[in-house]
Amino acid sequence: MNNELLSKNEELVAEIIQGDSDIQEFEFKLKDKKITLNLKPLNSDELLQLQKAEKKGMAKSRIKLQRKGKTRTEIRDELENQVQDFEQEIDQIQIIENVAKTKTLAINLSSSLLIDSIKKLPSFLVDDIFEKIMEISEITSEELTLLENFRKD
Repeated sequence: MNNELLSKNEELVAEIIQGDSDIQEFEFKLKDKKITLNLKPLNSDELLQLQKAEKKGMAKSRIKLQRKGKTRTEIRDELENQVQDFEQEIDQIQIIENVAKTKTLAINLSSSLLIDSIKKLPSFLVDDIFEKIMEISEITSEELTLLENFRKD
């Protein structure tokens, strides 16, 4: 019974994987001409790669409190000050770089275009391609937080 169940599950997974690797042609507008790219939906492992790229280098912090000889109010005030300092230290440049790298990686994983080639594309085209990949992959802002601020025309 277990072997039969395992076999059926493996068949189901194989069917799903086959469906995820469906390559589709999409047209994108570049000035007065159209370009066609072949894109495939991203799988769960590729989504994980995007999630890691999105968060890479983001601030990590450890709060240290000196409790000896302090009142609860003094400890609370010190904690609040450290949290405010931490919030200010989040590096906006790192966030912008991570967004660009995440978009580039998504296009690379979906289209097999080389990273260096993707970096040379106009930013509006990168955005359009990225948006299409997120759509066909059915990736939501809950799975990839950079989508929360991503433009929707």
